[in-house]
Amino acid sequence: MQLASDVAAYRQGLMPRPPADPLGERQLPRRRAELDLLWDCLCLRLQAAGGDPIAGKRLVADLALMDTRALRLLVAYGRVHHREHRIVGLAGSGYLWGGDDAAIYAGAAEDARRRGRCYMYLYSLFHRQGAAVAIAQLALDAVQAGPGSADDLRALIAADRVSVEDVLAEMIRAVRQQPGGEDALRRVGEAHADVLLPRRVIQDLERHLGQALSLLHSPDPAA
Repeated sequence: MQLASDVAAYRQGLMPRPPADPLGERQLPRRRAELDLLWDCLCLRLQAAGGDPIAGKRLVADLALMDTRALRLLVAYGRVHHREHRIVGLAGSGYLWGGDDAAIYAGAAEDARRRGRCYMYLYSLFHRQGAAVAIAQLALDAVQAGPGSADDLRALIAADRVSVEDVLAEMIRAVRQQPGGEDALRRVGEAHADVLLPRRVIQDLERHLGQALSLLHSPDPAA
């Protein structure tokens, strides 16, 4: 994703603003170099804490930010566009530098998973078309551009160049590893053979079937 060096390029319509780029928003720097410098200051501040979490309000004061919303925008910017995942947010504690401690990331991922399941439940409940439909639609919404899609997740997906095919492939791989997964995939494949079977395979099957029917209906030379 191309990022403007100055916020004027976005505001004058010279180029579209990519998701998760807070340049000039909520009193954040208007120039890319200054925004990157502020991002570096945040990283150094967290590294200096030696793995101890720092409250969001404390970081806002240390970095002279407008508010905690500006801090969240800055963190999202660094995670997406600087590809820096070592800043970990802990609910009720603030932010810390994860470094090489795998346990920190595992704990943060588990916390996010629990929260995600709660929101998925609410989405499924209010979607009113069934949980299976809602879960499938959430995955598609995440990887397909559209109204309201310019968020941090969409920016990360764009940066990683994730497609619908990638999501389907990973889902199939994950299902195959589950007990009974291959049987489930086989049933789905049978129900959607017109899509999942390559056109060449279908044509071969039709040709072989035609040849077999032709042999069945041809007169027996020995009769």
